Amino acid sequence: MNWVSLPAPEKKFRAKAKIRQQHSPADCIVTPINDNTIEVVFKEPQLSITPGQGLVLYLDDLLLGGGFIAFSNNEDVETKDLEGFRRGES
Repeated sequence: MNWVSLPAPEKKFRAKAKIRQQHSPADCIVTPINDNTIEVVFKEPQLSITPGQGLVLYLDDLLLGGGFIAFSNNEDVETKDLEGFRRGES
């Protein structure tokens, strides 16, 4: 992950992620793993997320940074976490 507008965050936060050029930014929770690695959980399921694709993060109109997807696990999503996200819980 390459951070553009801020130093590497230390806590999880909400953002919008764009995974394809024509893709509309989607709500997500970003959890830092280390300075160069993050975990992204989308509020709504996203189709065809593939390792090697680019991912760009935004906070409103501010570009936060971007990187390449190393791993996608669409089938192992924790429903409890998504339900909390939808209710506004972090």
